[in-house]
Amino acid sequence: MKAHSYENGVELTNGSFESAESNWPTGWTQDAYQQSSDVSTFTLESGQAHAGNHFLRIHNSQPNDARWIQRVQVKSGAIYKLSSWVRASSIGSDKTGANISVLGVGSMSRDIKDTNGKWN
Repeated sequence: MKAHSYENGVELTNGSFESAESNWPTGWTQDAYQQSSDVSTFTLESGQAHAGNHFLRIHNSQPNDARWIQRVQVKSGAIYKLSSWVRASSIGSDKTGANISVLGVGSMSRDIKDTNGKWN
């Protein structure tokens, strides 16, 4: 996944995930409904990125609402456009797939269940 958000030319911190400390993307945190590494793992990966060298991965071994998060300051009344590059696989048709969302607002993109190994 590669993430961008623009409002008057402002971009997310480390949206390319190229900056990292101790193999963790600078400016990003993880969160999940079930907080167990037996259920979901979060990693910063190298190679096969859409652009640059790094991308973020979430692997769920069972259904879980797992996500990478970046908290951003927003302006009241401003319009924001969020976009990301996603690669997903093996998500059942009865499950929610990969998406981009705004926590606390209940707004999310359509979900993606399988991209056939390509970035979409």
